[in-house]
Amino acid sequence: MSSGGVVGRRERPLERDGNAATELAIRLRALRGHAGLTYQQLADRTRYSSSTLQEALAGHRMATLEVTLAVAAACSDDVGDWERYWHALRQAAPGQSAVVPPPGSLDPVSPPVALGEGATPGSQSDRDPAVGGADILLRMWQEQRDQARQSENQRALITTLVVAVAAAALTVVRIDGQRPVMLWLTVPVILVGGFGMVVSQKYYERHQMHMTEAQALRRQMNDLFPHLGLEDTWASSRASHRQRYPLMYRIRLHQLWAAIPLAVAVAGVVTSILILT
Repeated sequence: MSSGGVVGRRERPLERDGNAATELAIRLRALRGHAGLTYQQLADRTRYSSSTLQEALAGHRMATLEVTLAVAAACSDDVGDWERYWHALRQAAPGQSAVVPPPGSLDPVSPPVALGEGATPGSQSDRDPAVGGADILLRMWQEQRDQARQSENQRALITTLVVAVAAAALTVVRIDGQRPVMLWLTVPVILVGGFGMVVSQKYYERHQMHMTEAQALRRQMNDLFPHLGLEDTWASSRASHRQRYPLMYRIRLHQLWAAIPLAVAVAGVVTSILILT
């Protein structure tokens, strides 16, 4: 079952025959396919039922302007372009509808493939296997990059908290004086600093894991489309960047992040020693 309880089935293929109804149906199917919507999802976004939409896109008769614009709006496309396209088809001479330029979002040369009802974007049954595989790899790559970015954000948050706690505790020690009782503040500062350093390194390890997986996916993408030269472009850009910033490139960012909680721990140790002496 596809969404909305409609039994999944493939649409009857349409071939260009110069008829305006057929041409409009082909283009509307392509728009639905690009948007990745089932007929039930399309119905949920319009005031028309899924059966009405299926009939409108069947190509038996030309879809009304209202239905055409509703489908365009539901697929987040330019309604004005589709209104002009609809009128141009109506005015086209018999057998000449195929030469009417389609809305700008659609390829005017190669006929796009629309999704069959119940199919999902990127499914191997509706799209070229290489394109479908690229979509899957791209989504997986993006997920790994997002996870890596999340690790960086968490590391920044933990470091900020460590610095804030340490600054508050050491400020109290400075105001109240270096008395033995203040060890109850300086010792926790040491522990918090050490904890922050370990957590920072752990988030770096998570970040590297996700980046390694993302790089593997990028290499797979390069193998899938070798003519794009993805790996060569990446290597060239990295080499150019290294030459532009030779000194800073050698400094590892994760070491700087770890140095901050380490400095906090050292400040706690020094302050404790001063109190004891």
